[in-house]
Amino acid sequence: MSLSSAVQSDRVAELNESGYTVFPGVFSQDEIARMRSFLEKKLDDRTEQMAQGNSSLALLDIYSRYRETRWILYHEGMNAILRRLLDVSMPVNLRAATLLHQKSAYWHNETMDFEDVGYDFHRKPGCIMLQTVIYLQDNVGEYGAALEVDGGSHHLPDPFIPLATARDYRAKNSRSPETRCGDLLIFDWRLAHKATPGNEGLPGVGRKLGIFSSYTNEVKYAKLYHEFLDSTDRFPYMHGLTPPPELIEEAAEHSIIVL
Repeated sequence: MSLSSAVQSDRVAELNESGYTVFPGVFSQDEIARMRSFLEKKLDDRTEQMAQGNSSLALLDIYSRYRETRWILYHEGMNAILRRLLDVSMPVNLRAATLLHQKSAYWHNETMDFEDVGYDFHRKPGCIMLQTVIYLQDNVGEYGAALEVDGGSHHLPDPFIPLATARDYRAKNSRSPETRCGDLLIFDWRLAHKATPGNEGLPGVGRKLGIFSSYTNEVKYAKLYHEFLDSTDRFPYMHGLTPPPELIEEAAEHSIIVL
């Protein structure tokens, strides 16, 4: 996949203004089929479901646990986009990439839990924290949208602080971006969003699956986030997750920092 500089500039502007954007056709149909074939089998494996953080709805830390998935992390089309958005030569990959069987959920953002206990590095000038989502099926029309987002909410003070008010959130600028197989959805960690269910009752429609992974532009931000994860009792399944040395080395060879 190759995007013109004009298209890339448009996507950067949309991400900055609205808090999300979609890059079309980053992955081929064969690549998406390869992801789904491998990961769906793991998701259904009862032994895999017993691993730390895993369940019948999620596979945690897939790049560390499954060597067969690492080509996704190293995918040059995706990483060229991340280098552009983060304005770095080596994007920093955060703990821990997850495959999710997406169901409907409540409004939230990715920063509310650590902001609630006093971390504010994500609000500092120069800090960029992004979520990437690779959906393994179309999310258009009758199949349902990818996510529901509150466009532009990342510019505002965190509406989910204190956390007790989170479930009362009402979006002011609700949007439902659509994606097709091969597209890459990227959104700002501060953006209010929620999962939308797939329409799995339609003939030929499987589970709504997506690979969620997070990136930042500097190692110091990743270390602060990991410090929070290891100190909180909110996410015990995230404690102590450490990538194997060979993953760190391989990632560096592909100009990616993995911590």
